[in-house]
Order: sequence, then C-alpha cells, then structure tokens
Amino acid sequence: MWSFGILTGADVLGENSRPLEQDDDIWYTVACHEAAHAVMQWLRGTGVREIALTPSGGLSNGTGRHIDGESYMLITFAGFAYEYNAVLRAVQFDLEQTGADDIDDAREILTKHPPLRLGSPRGHQIAQVEESMQWWFTRAADELLPHHELIEHIGTRLLDEGRLSGRSLAAMCREWKRER
Repeated sequence: MWSFGILTGADVLGENSRPLEQDDDIWYTVACHEAAHAVMQWLRGTGVREIALTPSGGLSNGTGRHIDGESYMLITFAGFAYEYNAVLRAVQFDLEQTGADDIDDAREILTKHPPLRLGSPRGHQIAQVEESMQWWFTRAADELLPHHELIEHIGTRLLDEGRLSGRSLAAMCREWKRER
C-alpha cells in the first residue's frame, strides 16, 4: 500500500475578505473545487480536517493520516474533475500544459511510483505519465458525477463562510446521503 499526505495551507480568508480583483464566479468555482476534494475524501473514507478559501485560492486539509495511492490520485484530481465536468462540460483537458499544484503533485507521484500508472483493465500499466494522468482524471470525474449537487451545496457554504470544518463537512455529506 502506498501512503501519501494531503496538501496543507494557511492564511485562510474570513467572510467577505476575498481579494477584490476576483469576482464571485471565480470564487464559486474555487469553492466548488475545494468541495470536490472534500467529497472525494469522504467517498474514499480518508477524512478531511477542513476546507477553506485563501488569498491565493483554496485548500483542503486532510487528517494527517496516511492514505493509499489510489485514494491520493482520486482526491488530487477531484477538484479539476469537478471544474471540467461542471464548468466546461468536458472531462478531457491538456494536462501537459496545466501547471496547477494539484496536477504537478500528481505528475510527480506518477513519475516516482510507476505502479500507480494504472489504466483499464486494472493492473495494466500505462507507459506514459500524461496518459495515466488523463485516466485518473476521468475516473475522478466519473466518481464525482453523482455527487454534483452535494459539491455545489458545500461550495456555496464555503463561499459564504470562508472555511468549513471536517465535522460540518461530514454532517453535510451524511445528510445528503440520507436524503437520497
């Protein structure tokens, strides 16, 4: 089993303290991006300490427990998978040209740990890191699709409050599941 940590961050924004140069549509997208990471963490059973908006974007803090490589890859791609599904209505984008921290982390992990370069059928090793990244990205998008409304609900709350605790995220996820 592989074990990786979750990214952490600081300097969380308080309510109504977002930088003025970004509009609410951009902040809503950032909030839903972070919500998607949190929902994937919930789905994978890894837990989340908090999600927050920061001056440079957002963050999703894990619990500090080690997680398996499969969960790490799905959590890492969850934010962009939601964005491209919901905003662009597509699940394919140019990963080679994307320099976001999430994508850079995934690229580094797949380069250093070739056994994570899985494709379909399970266990088939893909030679190219970028091809494997696209596979993980698509898988994350597929797993999140039934949870689209939950992600947007959490994203809206995050936009309003600036930070959500792991406890409140878990409660929202449990409530959403009960209603289904």
